[in-house]
Amino acid sequence: MAVALDGVSEGALHGTLPRGELSVAVVKVAEHVAEIPVGRMKPSSGLDPGLDALLLLMAQMDHDLTVPVMGSEGEISSLVGLLIDVPRGAKRRRVQHRLLDIYFALALLEAGDPLPGKLPTVQQIENVLLGGPPISGGQSWVVRWRNGTKALRYEDVQMMIANVGQSTGKDLSWIFRRLYNAAQVWARVEELGPEAVRMAGERYGQWWNALCNQGRVSAPLETPYWAAFNRAGDRTAPPSI
Repeated sequence: MAVALDGVSEGALHGTLPRGELSVAVVKVAEHVAEIPVGRMKPSSGLDPGLDALLLLMAQMDHDLTVPVMGSEGEISSLVGLLIDVPRGAKRRRVQHRLLDIYFALALLEAGDPLPGKLPTVQQIENVLLGGPPISGGQSWVVRWRNGTKALRYEDVQMMIANVGQSTGKDLSWIFRRLYNAAQVWARVEELGPEAVRMAGERYGQWWNALCNQGRVSAPLETPYWAAFNRAGDRTAPPSI
């Protein structure tokens, strides 16, 4: 799929594919490569074609990423969709905040521990992902990552991967890195405001649902933890997913 979308980019670069046809070309890639039924997805009129193509790639990555952690062979749930916060009110959580909550849950599951019925505290995240609070006794990095006063960098994620690996004996680098990359994309969308998040979130949900033609049906995450996760920020579920 990435190679096929590179061909679309090359056509735009060299002028062999008019800009007005780029959205159609992205849909045609999905139909040809992912075997989405013709007419299932319509070209996007409100999104930049480049962002539309990126959302398609992310939705495919989401399916590939989630399959290994699903309990049922015939079902699938979106992990990347949990990063999308489209609140009904003024309250919202930054994508980095949501990412840390997802990391916390994945680390507990890999350790064989049950998920709590509510979202984690700062101290719980520190203990599970960082091996404890800062030795210096200063302000928690978790707090600063959440409120945006400290950037969550790839090196920080690598540190979490190492700590979780040491405590659980499991290597979560594959899934942690890809969720981090998805969070970086959504952080850029968030910078454009709530309407941009709504539009990109809805389109992402359309692509993700269309890709459920790959042998698995969409299934909600119904444990108390994920229910609490979805209630935070005045939202009930990942948009259109």
